[in-house]
Amino acid sequence: MIIGAGLALFYLTLLAASEHIGFTAAYVAAAAVNALMIGGYVAAAMRDGRPAIFIDVEVYNNFVKARVAGVER
Repeated sequence: MIIGAGLALFYLTLLAASEHIGFTAAYVAAAAVNALMIGGYVAAAMRDGRPAIFIDVEVYNNFVKARVAGVER
């Protein structure tokens, strides 16, 4: 449930930030905020920071891959 809320928050952050700083910078910022939020949740749930770092990197990489795939079209 919290992961779904995080993904919805990503698009809200992207929309709000892109009005002020441009789409690419807003996408990077929203992806970073969302990855850190999900990683923080994982760290709290597992009571260990190491898996959260892995999750942070993977979530951010997924956002970057989605952005690159969207640009290549």
